[in-house]
Amino acid sequence: MVKTNNKPASSSPSQLPYVLFLILALSLAFYLQQRTTIEGPLGFPPPSPLHQYLSTKNTYHYSGKNVTLPTEGCVPVHFGLLSRHGTRYPSPKVGKKMTRVLSFLEALKNKVPLHPVWHKKDIRLPFEFSDKTANVLTPRGRKEMYLLGWRWYDQLPQLFDQALPEPNSAPTLNLNGIFSISATQTFRTWQSAKCFQKGVADKKKSVTLDPQELEKFFETELTEEKYRKDLSFSISPSSQPDKSSAPSVYVRPSASDFALRFFDHCDKYLAEVRGEGVEERKKHSEQKTFEAPPEDSHGKKVLTLSKKTSKAFKAVFFNQITSRFNQHWQLKQHITSEHKIDAGFEDYLSPDWELTGDFVDDLWTLCTNELSHVDTFTNWCSEFSHEDGLIFDFQSDIKNYYEKAYGQNISYHIAAPLLQEIYSQLRTSALESPSVHLRFAHAETILPLYSILGLYKDEFELNEKVNLEQMTKRQFRSSVISPMGANIAFLLFKCPASSSSSPPTRDIVKIYVNEREEKIPGCDDECELHEFAALYQSHLTSSLDSLCRL
Repeated sequence: MVKTNNKPASSSPSQLPYVLFLILALSLAFYLQQRTTIEGPLGFPPPSPLHQYLSTKNTYHYSGKNVTLPTEGCVPVHFGLLSRHGTRYPSPKVGKKMTRVLSFLEALKNKVPLHPVWHKKDIRLPFEFSDKTANVLTPRGRKEMYLLGWRWYDQLPQLFDQALPEPNSAPTLNLNGIFSISATQTFRTWQSAKCFQKGVADKKKSVTLDPQELEKFFETELTEEKYRKDLSFSISPSSQPDKSSAPSVYVRPSASDFALRFFDHCDKYLAEVRGEGVEERKKHSEQKTFEAPPEDSHGKKVLTLSKKTSKAFKAVFFNQITSRFNQHWQLKQHITSEHKIDAGFEDYLSPDWELTGDFVDDLWTLCTNELSHVDTFTNWCSEFSHEDGLIFDFQSDIKNYYEKAYGQNISYHIAAPLLQEIYSQLRTSALESPSVHLRFAHAETILPLYSILGLYKDEFELNEKVNLEQMTKRQFRSSVISPMGANIAFLLFKCPASSSSSPPTRDIVKIYVNEREEKIPGCDDECELHEFAALYQSHLTSSLDSLCRL
């Protein structure tokens, strides 16, 4: 036995500088190693403390984990990926909100130019934004998806090589074939698929990463004109005279996309969860090919369960944030009787010059976009505390929970067509040949899939009755599980039999969320394909028609 000294360890004053230097040196070395080995020359800055509170607007941060084989002798035979699009620019609606809050701040600064709040603050958008760039991938988003493709090929080179089509061949959406790559009918998901595809191709050819060359590729290949061409071929392939111009990424037409845009094809969901009336649902049905993102495409006139819960939560928690802002800004002390509130900003300031919850809410929107696009923490984000961030993050997750997850059964049961497609491909690979199937969609697609699988389910409901400890420790955190670029991968492994009396091989299913393995709820460490099917039998046999009937 090794004897130990039970006296508490101590450091003399002369040792402390050396110890501190060693800690700093090791931390720097670890950081640099992470930047070079994980992200290569396309490395991103480490996340700021507030990144964890950005909900679905958070950027993707690679954990550095590797795929682990179930047991020795196992061979991967299927890789099925569902990825959310990479980091994108805001929608026009959010862009207008940010522009408005900046206009208010500019007007306020003109009234009280010496207020200390203006110190080291920029009253302008932290990035270039226009209607043309709205909703499309940012430079960071393109690199996120490129690196995702690079890393997954690096993990599974033999499987990709077996399944990838020959260069210049015309792919089709053969969901039961050996390879498919598809995206929803939106520009940003198509861009994401193309970037992922480029990452796979470059890693396969062992191309040295060159950021400038990559940017050149992005600028020339990720154009809306090329997207429209792929979309046209995908919608009506038989009408295209030149089959060699078939797209490398198949765009799933929205009107028939029941697997990735199931939320657009469920009358019960649109009525009961999104609160759409008959006329709104009719209009939505007529616009199946309209490109507005799902979160922006509908007006809600009914006070839904999501909105009721959100309103109750704000009543409990948001007053403390607004009160702290007013204590910190103290506008009354800087205002004279000559100052008037500018027309159009009455919702930001009360008649006695108190900042309102609407202003604080919109300022948080500006902060989240600063962090998402330029990783700027020192500008308007510096006005928010960690507790503020936690409350805003939970507020966003109330909507996600009730509209895309466990809050209402229909919100995630409608992901059944997607789960059925995934299982069909797993089963085909087990019986026939290795395959790779890649899909690119939205938070509205990936969060219901997590939920139908039973992932990230808390023992309590997300509502106004939670406390700060529950908010902090909850499993359902969109900023972690569904940031921009979030992905879930289904891997099938052919493994040796566990005993001489067993079939010659076993089919083991593993799930990886954001490149980290997750245990399949209800399964042991190794989940065989027949066990996976038994776990989700009710969803594998349900139909969207029966689920969505009003």
